[in-house]
Amino acid sequence: NYGDMATRNLTFILSEMLENGRLFRSWRSGKSVYDAYLEDYATTVIALLSLYNSNPDPSWFQSAIQLSESMVEHFLGSDGLFFDTRDDHESLLIRPREIQDNATPSGNALAAYALLQIAAYQGDGNLRDMAESMLSSVQVFIYQNPTVFSQWLYALDFALHPILEVAILGDFEDNRTQSLVQTLWSRYRPDVIAAISQSPPPVGGPALLDNRLLLNDAPTAYVCEGFVCNQPVNDVDQFNRQLDNM
Repeated sequence: NYGDMATRNLTFILSEMLENGRLFRSWRSGKSVYDAYLEDYATTVIALLSLYNSNPDPSWFQSAIQLSESMVEHFLGSDGLFFDTRDDHESLLIRPREIQDNATPSGNALAAYALLQIAAYQGDGNLRDMAESMLSSVQVFIYQNPTVFSQWLYALDFALHPILEVAILGDFEDNRTQSLVQTLWSRYRPDVIAAISQSPPPVGGPALLDNRLLLNDAPTAYVCEGFVCNQPVNDVDQFNRQLDNM
């Protein structure tokens, strides 16, 4: 039920509140109004990637890529941090920028985390460098007052720890595929990104799925770190051991 609700919500946002790559903030009576802010772009990217983990339609991943590219194009400043408004937003006396996490996370911290996730899926060093530069620029403030930089700390934790990159391929109706997926999500794994796909992977999925073949013509799992992978496995117990050992 939660997955269905998430799917409906994001389908609505993409169909009703996104026009030619431009995200809007409000909707009423069939009309979208007001340009979305940085936090809206970043959280929507994160939500799309989260949904892709549980509903592996590559269109969710492609939408996340397109929104992140729009975010970088229209919000990124020359100093490597993002502004809160687009570069073609209505004229303001001062173009706002927030880096401190308050009652809700700052757009910049959310953007850094979103870029780190996409970089991990794609093996994209440029996006990784962009996110690390953002973290470096606020590092001294995090040390001075960590309680108001909680989302930055979350992004920093993701950046510092080894990320497990997991690819699972197989027929979604096959119980063996579902057993691999259930094993992956059987406990909390905060430093995992997952790409689950039919075989061969359809166009539009992450680079993590590139050149992944079935082992023994059966549902197969790959456990990787930095795109360097263990031997692919079909067996649930072997898969679980690889996850734990990495």
